[in-house]
Amino acid sequence: GDVVIGATGTSTTEFASNTGQTIVTYYTDYDLTKTNSLGTDNFGLSFLGSASKHLVKKTTLQSGDVLYDYTYTYDMQERVTKLQVKIAGGALTLPFYYTYY
Repeated sequence: GDVVIGATGTSTTEFASNTGQTIVTYYTDYDLTKTNSLGTDNFGLSFLGSASKHLVKKTTLQSGDVLYDYTYTYDMQERVTKLQVKIAGGALTLPFYYTYY
């Protein structure tokens, strides 16, 4: 289904066991001031489903521990040109670079 983003820019996801008991709850915070230029539609991949209209800022566990912290660099048209993700424990992913034509 579609991700429902609340007025504060947060969505909640729960994973449950086969008995229906919630195992993990995590929260995804979105930047409501930026439009997602990395969505599937922009890459001709709309058959994969719709992407969020907004960029992800971070994902946290119910305990408050940050799983993923996203950093973006933008061009003059406010499109993402670089994405880097800080993973729990402090490791950074290799940067992803984007070029628009």
